[in-house]
Amino acid sequence: MDADWACGRYLDGLLHGSAPDRAELVAGIREGAAQHALRSAGYPVAERVDLARDLALCCDVDRSAFAMVGELRDGQVTLAAVPC
Repeated sequence: MDADWACGRYLDGLLHGSAPDRAELVAGIREGAAQHALRSAGYPVAERVDLARDLALCCDVDRSAFAMVGELRDGQVTLAAVPC
């Protein structure tokens, strides 16, 4: 899916010290949502997942000054906010 590839490329760029293109990421997210809508159009209405309400939030790249980092403790994942 385009959204997965776009997010992967964006994260890879960040991890390797470059400044990846946010517009390319957003385009990939939007294309992924469009692909999802086309694929699910044939599903019964009760089985469709509408991404429209979440799309704007998904495209708001780097809106927070922190990341959530998970750590396994006593068999459970504990999340902590880490400043970026």
